[in-house]
Amino acid sequence: MNRKKQMGQGNAKALLAAALTIGAATSAFWGLTQVALAAQVGKPQTVQTSYPSGQAAGEQKKSQSVSNEKPTYRLVDNDLEYYRDKKPTSLDISREEAAERGVQGLYKVFGLDMDGKEIEMYYNPAQGGHRATWEGNWWPDGRKSGPEAYVQSYGFSVDAVSGELHAVSHSRVLSQETNTGFDAGLSRSSGEYGGLARELAVKLGAVQGKVKTVDYAGQGTSNNDPDIFFNITGEGGERAQLRFSRFDQELLGVTFDPGMKEMDVSIRDAEEFAKRAEAYFKLNPDAATYEE
Repeated sequence: MNRKKQMGQGNAKALLAAALTIGAATSAFWGLTQVALAAQVGKPQTVQTSYPSGQAAGEQKKSQSVSNEKPTYRLVDNDLEYYRDKKPTSLDISREEAAERGVQGLYKVFGLDMDGKEIEMYYNPAQGGHRATWEGNWWPDGRKSGPEAYVQSYGFSVDAVSGELHAVSHSRVLSQETNTGFDAGLSRSSGEYGGLARELAVKLGAVQGKVKTVDYAGQGTSNNDPDIFFNITGEGGERAQLRFSRFDQELLGVTFDPGMKEMDVSIRDAEEFAKRAEAYFKLNPDAATYEE
C-alpha cells in the first residue's frame, strides 16, 4: 500500500535501527493490523486441498499422522476498500493456489488443521521493488472486523508469481499482563532461545541442510505478546527468520528464504529513506519533519 513517509527531526537513525532489527517481520504481516479493521467479507467459496506428507513440526504441537482425506476450507475476500480493486495479473497464480500453499505452511509450522475453516485472502500488487503477494488470514475466534481486538490470528504470505511461501505467523492477545519492555540480558546472550531457533529451523526445514549460523535479530512486541527473533543461515546460503514469544517461548512466525529477500528490500528502502531524511535535515535544520 502506498503510504506517506514522515520522519521527525533526529529520528533517522532510530528508523534505520528499527528496520534492521525488525526487517520483513513487519513487511510480511503488516496487513494483519489492516485486516483487523476490515468490513464484513464477501461470499465464501469452498476449496479443497491436501496437506503435505509427514508430521506437524511445531515444537508446541503434538506430532500427528497425516490423513489422506482432503480438507475443505472456505475462501473469502478482504473487503477493505484498498484491496477491492487489487486484482492478480495474468502472470500470477490464482487465489486458490496461493491459499493451498499457505495452508500447507500453516500445517507444517503450526500443525493447523484448516478443514472447515474460513480464510480471508487479499492480493498485494508488486510495487517499489517488492514482489506481488497473496496474503491469507484466519481468526480462530471469528473476530475479523470492528473495534474489538481479535484474540488470535494466523497468517501467511505467498509469492503471487512463483507460488513460494514467504512466511507464516501467529498473533495473540494474551489474557494476562506481560512485560513487553526490552530485555537487555537477551540482547547480550539469547541463551535457550538461540538453541530453540536452531532446533526448530532443522525440524521445520526452514533452510536446506544443516544450520550454519543462528544470529540474534532483535526484540519487539505484537499486541501484548513480547517477542524475540533470530536470523538463520543454512550451509547452502539459504536464510530464514524465526520469531518466538518471550512470554512462553511459543513459536510465533517463520519467514522463509523468499521472504528474507523481501526483507532485504525493506531494509534497503529504510536505509535510503533515512539517508534522504538526514540530508534534508542538514540543509533544513529548523524543519520539524521530513515527508515523502
